[in-house]
Amino acid sequence: MKILDSRLYRLAETITNYFLLNLLWALLSLPLLTVYPATVALFSVLRTWRVGDSAEIVGPFFAAFRAKLGQSLLLGLGWTAIGIVLGVDLLASRQIPGALALPVLVALGLITLLYCQLSVFLFPTIAHIRTTPPGVVRNAFLLALSQPFLSLFAALGLIALALAAYFLPFLPLLFASPVAYGLDALFRRGVARFAPGGLSGAIEELNAPDDEIVD
Repeated sequence: MKILDSRLYRLAETITNYFLLNLLWALLSLPLLTVYPATVALFSVLRTWRVGDSAEIVGPFFAAFRAKLGQSLLLGLGWTAIGIVLGVDLLASRQIPGALALPVLVALGLITLLYCQLSVFLFPTIAHIRTTPPGVVRNAFLLALSQPFLSLFAALGLIALALAAYFLPFLPLLFASPVAYGLDALFRRGVARFAPGGLSGAIEELNAPDDEIVD
């Protein structure tokens, strides 16, 4: 009975921690502009839980939030702008007359799919690898290239969840950190494909010499 009680306690503690992390992420994302550093901090806390014995939330969250604030804002805003441009171009391509319409639509569709796949790894890369903004994009590209189908499925799943959250705004409070956990696992799986030792090999070679690789 003690074993059962212990397991139930750990399960209840895990669920509570995930809910509190979801809540903290949602509160820090309310200004909308801060959703980018808040998301990076979310991934950082999950990494802290994975590599350490502590289940602390607030301290690691705000430490990562401050440390990654500038880079996450720069990349997040730039990445969002690219997504908006792609969306506008896709809508505009439907108005192209003649035989040119199909090739343009197909090309934009493929670029959009690649954009979605890179988006899956963008924030985990910012959270786990200290590198320049171009280095973040290059590493995200390599990770997407290492598992194209899984990253595509993950991107489609994120789109579906975003649409569901539009109609059910409370969903992020339930699923933000579990979804981030799944994306983080996908990130680590992609990293492991390059070298058994972790973040090295092809990914490490693309980073600047003074970059710190965190695994």
